[in-house]
Amino acid sequence: MDNVAFTSMLSVDGAACARYHRMQPVADVMGVWVGGPTRYGLTENPWDTVIFRLAEEARGHGAQAVMAVRLETRPVDAEYLEYLAFGTAVRFTDGTDTGKQVRTSMLPMDQTVSLLEAGFMPTQVLSASVGQRFWNTGLVGLSTRNFELTEATRAYTSGRRYVRDRIHNEAARRGCSGVLDMRFETYVGVDPYRDSVFIVNTWGFAQGIDQLVRPRDTPRTIDLRPRPAVSLGDDNRKDSL
Repeated sequence: MDNVAFTSMLSVDGAACARYHRMQPVADVMGVWVGGPTRYGLTENPWDTVIFRLAEEARGHGAQAVMAVRLETRPVDAEYLEYLAFGTAVRFTDGTDTGKQVRTSMLPMDQTVSLLEAGFMPTQVLSASVGQRFWNTGLVGLSTRNFELTEATRAYTSGRRYVRDRIHNEAARRGCSGVLDMRFETYVGVDPYRDSVFIVNTWGFAQGIDQLVRPRDTPRTIDLRPRPAVSLGDDNRKDSL
């Protein structure tokens, strides 16, 4: 292993995209959090810790970003879960300065490249979670017709709305230009001491992005300064070709 230049979780196409856009893979990195118990519902967001640990490991390798981050949960037993994030730490070889923060992206490399070509840069993987409890109405399995589990619908809807709003607030706090690729996951369990109580743990992820300025004379150099806002109704604005 001492002779290996670097390790990467990127696919062949992903590694080629990274190299073409002046990103040098440095190492594969990960963040892990194991905990629970899930029967009480989540009371904190484990993904914040997982993503922080991922970024810190990348920082230890001298990387500026972690690309193609994958997020997974795996049951340890009936009550506890493993939360896992892993990806490829990279350095920019074109002089790009990302400041002190290590950027994280859960987008596939081809989508990251499309984002860069459109003038945007991934900032951070944003996350939020919430745990809820609701009563089983006792109708599950007792009817042959379709019907709505009203309490479950309310729990799923309110959980996802809460997570969505927390992600939006976090993006605003970090000064992101936008949020992409929001997704949700739900883990449902039953309270072992009250089989009439369901536990609904909901978490969500999204990709925060920044708008960039690319100098015309060096199109492959990325300038991470925010682009000034332009009013589309300004008739005095002149576009240079």
